[in-house]
Amino acid sequence: MRPPVFVHPLSDEELRALQTRYRQTGDAEERTRCQIILLSHQGMKVQDIAPVVLKSADTVRRTIRRYEAKGLDGLRDRRHDHPGPTPKVTPAWEAELLHAVEQDPRSLGVNRATWTAPLLADYVAQKTGIRVGEERVRHYLHTHHYAYLRPTWTVAHLAREDPEYEEKRGPLRPS
Repeated sequence: MRPPVFVHPLSDEELRALQTRYRQTGDAEERTRCQIILLSHQGMKVQDIAPVVLKSADTVRRTIRRYEAKGLDGLRDRRHDHPGPTPKVTPAWEAELLHAVEQDPRSLGVNRATWTAPLLADYVAQKTGIRVGEERVRHYLHTHHYAYLRPTWTVAHLAREDPEYEEKRGPLRPS
């Protein structure tokens, strides 16, 4: 059987700080953690606190131990301590992507008629040294309201320039 876990007797200053955090935090989970410490300070046992705060007894124990180790900082959401990897994409990368997508690929030395996400990813990587996948390219294009469409090849614009176009086309068929 585990020994009972309680928070140390809180000083008046610690108690005021904890009550202030309880009232002022906008994070419901942090408020629950404050409540756990306050209830433990009042002498409630872990197994009695758990149903009150709708958490497991293990969660209550972990919260008390975190508070004992780190004080009020131990009650913050730990996900904020490690937000994840630093994004690879920089404003310069994004600017280069937006510049390239507005240009004809051939004018930038890419021997293709249209851009594709892999081509854009390769081109921008050559210019910036930052390599990302084609899905990340699509994401940024979408963010900047670019539609990623398959090219359609047509010569209708050339045909319309022919003065005899209507005559050659023949009558329209009903659909």
